[in-house]
Amino acid sequence: MRTARRHSDSSRAKGPPPTVWLSSGTDGTNYSLVNRVVTAGGRTYDQTVRLKVRAK
Repeated sequence: MRTARRHSDSSRAKGPPPTVWLSSGTDGTNYSLVNRVVTAGGRTYDQTVRLKVRAK
């Protein structure tokens, strides 16, 4: 899995949103992807997306 990270010291991030490219995995397996945002003030927000891998 490759991830793109962006860090901003301002209260609003600028530019395009980060992009995540996924590859590989086991057919029929469920995976959880966590997007974590940490503010300059130390607050943390996690959002989880669940994906099921299927063979092409």
